[in-house]
Amino acid sequence: MTRYSPLLMENKALDALPAPVVPAGYTLRAYRHGDAAALATVYAACRLGCDTAELVLDRLVFRGWFVPERMVIAEKDAQIAGTATAWRDAGDPGAGYLRMLGVRPQDRGRGLGRVLVLTAVALTRDEGFAAQRLYTDDWRQTAIRLYLELGYRPLYADHTHPARWRTIAAELDCPGILAGARATR
Repeated sequence: MTRYSPLLMENKALDALPAPVVPAGYTLRAYRHGDAAALATVYAACRLGCDTAELVLDRLVFRGWFVPERMVIAEKDAQIAGTATAWRDAGDPGAGYLRMLGVRPQDRGRGLGRVLVLTAVALTRDEGFAAQRLYTDDWRQTAIRLYLELGYRPLYADHTHPARWRTIAAELDCPGILAGARATR
C-alpha cells in the first residue's frame, strides 16, 4: 500500500504581500465558542475533513496549540462564509502554517479566499515568522493557483512530490512554478 503524502508549499516573502481588502457585504472576525457546527459545514463543502462539529472541536479547537484569534472567519449576513487558520507547528518552529482554508461554494469567486490567506499571513508575520507553509492536495488546483499567485512555492518533502508538481504545473499551464521548487532537506 502506498502512503499518501500531502503536498507542501512555502512563502518566504510575507512582507511583500498586500493588505487584504474585504469584499463588500463580508466581515472578518476570530473564532468564537459555538462556531464549530457552521465551520463543519464549510469544511464539508470544501472536502477538508472535520465535517462534524465534534471533529472540528476534537481536531482543531481542543488542541493545545489552538488560539481562537488565529482562526479567521469571514461572515456574510451573520453566516460563516469562509475560514482560514494561522497555525503553529511545534515540530517546525521556524515557520507558521496556513491551515484549513475553505470558502462556501456560494461565496466563491469574490476574492474571499485571497482575503482569508492574506489575513492569516498577516497573523503569521505579526507573530515574528519569516515564512508560512501549508499542506495541500493535488486536486485543490484552484487553491494552488491562488497560493502560487501569492508567492508560495512547492517544497519537495517526499519522493513523490517532484512528479506530482510536474503534473500540476502542466495542468495549470504554469511550468515556471517548478523553478522555485526545492527539497525540504
